[in-house]
Amino acid sequence: MPVVSNTSPLLNLSIIGHLDLVRTQFDRVLIPPAVLDELHIDSSRPGAGKLKNAIGEGWVACSPACALHGDDDSHPAYPADPGVLRAAA
Repeated sequence: MPVVSNTSPLLNLSIIGHLDLVRTQFDRVLIPPAVLDELHIDSSRPGAGKLKNAIGEGWVACSPACALHGDDDSHPAYPADPGVLRAAA
């Protein structure tokens, strides 16, 4: 079953070496473009390499369809970063 994720669970599990737990539970993880930007997969930050591999393998995929509510990242009742708002959309 595919799911949509924000940055925190993927990045934190990757940093501690347990990104595989997500793959055992879900066939595919979709992320909005804002989450992909927040992951910094082309950097030397902890966890970035494992996330880049997951995207390369295709089980984590960036999907603009996750961002169904336009380009406005603000929401007056829910102040959050763009990745969370896109994943929640």
